[in-house]
Amino acid sequence: MVAPLDRRRFLQRTAAYGAALSAGRLSASAPFRSVSAADLAIADRPFPTKQIRVTWWGGMSVEVNFGELNIVFDPYVEPHEPKFDYIFCSHDHYDHCHEETLRKLIVPSSTRFKMLIASRGCFYASRLESPNNWGPTMLNDLQFVPRDKCLALYPKYRRADDPPFRGPVALTADRLQIEGFRSGEDPHPRAMFNGHLELKFAELSGAWPNMGYLVTDTVTGRSIAHTGDIQSSFPGMLQMRGKVDVLFYPLGKLSLEEKIKMVDYIRPKLAIPTHYRLFEPHFPIPADFPQDGDPYESPETLRQFCLGHWYPSPKDPPKEIAEQREKLALYTRVVELRAGKQYVLPSDLDEFRGRQR
Repeated sequence: MVAPLDRRRFLQRTAAYGAALSAGRLSASAPFRSVSAADLAIADRPFPTKQIRVTWWGGMSVEVNFGELNIVFDPYVEPHEPKFDYIFCSHDHYDHCHEETLRKLIVPSSTRFKMLIASRGCFYASRLESPNNWGPTMLNDLQFVPRDKCLALYPKYRRADDPPFRGPVALTADRLQIEGFRSGEDPHPRAMFNGHLELKFAELSGAWPNMGYLVTDTVTGRSIAHTGDIQSSFPGMLQMRGKVDVLFYPLGKLSLEEKIKMVDYIRPKLAIPTHYRLFEPHFPIPADFPQDGDPYESPETLRQFCLGHWYPSPKDPPKEIAEQREKLALYTRVVELRAGKQYVLPSDLDEFRGRQR
């Protein structure tokens, strides 16, 4: 019995098989496993160094590939293959720092994984008042990730009334320059850890800022920003103007007025909405909950919905996207992606079209 192929090898063999057919080296009736080593070598060539690919997996899960360097923001259910060099989590909510998915991406046998970069709250999730766990067991607080491969990042671009943060706000990783910026929906320690205990144990004192990330590729100069669950803009975003090529932001969460202010501050070349669900075939995140139900009917109802991979989403995403495309047009171009589809960013972003309706 032939061992099953992993996804990448399957795609490589498929590409090589097609190339061999096109070149006349195989007939259509030839066994699939007859692909030559030369064909596989062609299919196994590395991606072009300057090629950047993006995939929206549903929710706020966004994969970005810079040549052969792979990163992912807020992975939730998908992607699930351990192929990433750097993983980012904006905050501790269940659909942004999903331990079940992260355990699939961060495996002991992986020689590729280099670092998990997350908000401070992700490393203390079990102690926070936050919608971060709906299952029967306590969160692991990312203890399964090697300590030398973890980093809590803090905002470099922040609100005027933010206190001084006690950790790093930027770093260089391989070909990437990574900077943090202020997001929203900050958590706080549970009552049992508050008061006297918070004063006694310094690890629970101080600010718990949720994170957005600005990642700049030093090879191409391209930059990607991921806002996390941002709920309002702030003047400090002006410092990001001219630094963001592609902005991934939540379709809901912040009001239309705040979205307009945010893109006016930042002026990204492209703005790609996320954090919504479409009930269509092959949507990557399953919907194991009643579509016409009310998740807020009771605490138990909400728990069951979230266990079924529910997360907040506008009721009519295509309508919302069309409206935001019109309202934000003065400052940026809103582009919709099809969930689960990989897109190559062209050198001229004005040529990028995304999903057409």
